[in-house]
This record gives sequence, C-alpha cells and structure tokens, in this order.
Amino acid sequence: MFGFILAAASSFVGEISTSIGKVEVLKRAESRYAMAFLTYFTAFFWFLGIIIYQQDFKFSIESLPTFGTRVLLEIILTYVSIRAIVESSRSTFGFVRVGTMPLLLVVDIFFGYQITFAQFLGIGVITAGVLLLFANHGIEKRGIGYVILSTLLAVITISLYKYDISHFNSVAVEQFFTIGILLVYFYIAAYYYSRSNPLKLLLRPIFFAQSFGDGMAGVLSSFAYNFAPASLVVAVLRSSAILFSMLVGNVYFHEKKLLLKIFVAILLVLGIVFLGR
Repeated sequence: MFGFILAAASSFVGEISTSIGKVEVLKRAESRYAMAFLTYFTAFFWFLGIIIYQQDFKFSIESLPTFGTRVLLEIILTYVSIRAIVESSRSTFGFVRVGTMPLLLVVDIFFGYQITFAQFLGIGVITAGVLLLFANHGIEKRGIGYVILSTLLAVITISLYKYDISHFNSVAVEQFFTIGILLVYFYIAAYYYSRSNPLKLLLRPIFFAQSFGDGMAGVLSSFAYNFAPASLVVAVLRSSAILFSMLVGNVYFHEKKLLLKIFVAILLVLGIVFLGR
C-alpha cells in the first residue's frame, strides 16, 4: 500500500507541474525541449542528495545492456510525451495512458510476480472505464497518436527500469545516471533547435516551480516501484493521474463531458480499491 501512496502523490504533484509546462509551451514562453530539460533538472539533484545521504552507490556493469537500451528509449519517450502533453487534452492524456497497465501486467507475470484475482479484476475495471470513454466519444482525437505511442514506449522503459533495480542497481543511482544523460541531451537540443538556454528559465519562479514539482514527482514514482509490481504501481499512477487531469482539464482548460468522465473516474477508484486487496 505504501507504494500506491507514493504513486498517487507523484501524480498529484506531476499534474500541477505538467499543466504549468503545457501552458508555457502554448504561450511560447518555453520550447518543448526546454520543458523536457526542466522536467528532469531538479530530479537530478533530488537523486544526487539521496545517494549522498544513503552513501549507497550501487551500479553494476552487467546492467549496461538494459540500462543503455532504456536510456535511448527514454529520450524518445520524453520527446513523444512532451508532444502528447502539449497537443492533447489533459483528460485524453490521462485516460489513454491507462493502456500501459494491461501490457505491464503481462510483463509482470512473465517476470514471476504473483497477481491476485482481485488485482486482475481491478485492472479490468479500470480498462473497461477507458473503453467506455472511447465508445461515448469522451476522448478527443487531437494529439492521440503521440499519447498512444508514449503509452507503448512506457511499457518497455518501465519494464527495463524495474528489471535494473531488481537485479543490478539502486533506485537512486539508476535514475541519477539516466536523468543526467537526459539533461545533457535536452539542454543541447534546446540550444540547437530553439536557440534558448533553459537554465535561464529557472531564474523565473514559475519555471522553477514547474521543475521542482516534476523532480519531486519523479522521485516519488521511482521509489514506488520498490514496494509493488510495476503493473500495479502504474495502475495507481495512471488512475490517480486521470482524476487530477480531469479536474484540471475541466476547471482550467474547459474540457467537456464532465459527467461521463466523473462516472469513469468512479470506476477507476473502484479499480484502485481492488488493486490494493
């Protein structure tokens, strides 16, 4: 249950930061590459602080094949996810990303995790809720291609991450190196493609708050995988993200079909209850 609490807290903080980033990109106050850089900037120092505090630098050379593959896919996933965030509605992004869960469930079973019948039922209820939205046109098609692609890529990156921290590396060190590489890549991309220095954005309170929140969300979700199978952690991440994105989407971005989305949200909460059993 502690892993589920961490995951839900991560979704709440992450939704606030993501919404800030979306608004600022649409206002052209920051580029997509700068948004990606800010997403990881404070997280890098969060994990550095954890490594120093715990005095645990656990990284195995044997993890390089899976680690290297994960880093490459994380770069692609980050770019695709930023496009999805900016171009799709907040609720569409949240609802469609639930598709990661049944795919991860298959991966978890393959790796030998024991999934109870109630947890199977919970994932089924959550998936049914999303299908209900599709059937009643409660999901906008704008930007949905990027959302689907990010959903599929996340299955691979999360599985590689879970494998690494289960067999080779500590959470903090795995994320420290991954985020460090992503930071370098997106800093260069922001400078080369948009001729901007994303570090200067951090001097403005709104962008610092965006980066700080993203960093905290990344730390919370990263450690959640230590306490539960990946499919169940993602179930809570995606489901709670739907609740928060639906709220923000309706209040701030004036999205429609609120009653249908509330009904689906109730199904998702029911699914989460089953997951915790």
